[in-house]
Amino acid sequence: MLIDRKDNVINLCEMKYTLKPYEIDYKYENELLNKINVFKEESKTKKAIFLTVISYSGIKHNEYSNIVVNEINGDDLF
Repeated sequence: MLIDRKDNVINLCEMKYTLKPYEIDYKYENELLNKINVFKEESKTKKAIFLTVISYSGIKHNEYSNIVVNEINGDDLF
């Protein structure tokens, strides 16, 4: 999902459903970086891209989770 904001930011949203916090590992971090780069190249946007993860249980914070700019969990949604 994309949220194109008027403040020159696009939230590129990844949605995950897990009963425990979603863990981003080295491989998935690279996949996310690739998605961001492909989006920038294809859209030719000059806006900032913020990776947002929407996950019922949130994300597990580790050395790879710093790629996430915004996190939305079940408490935020319900």
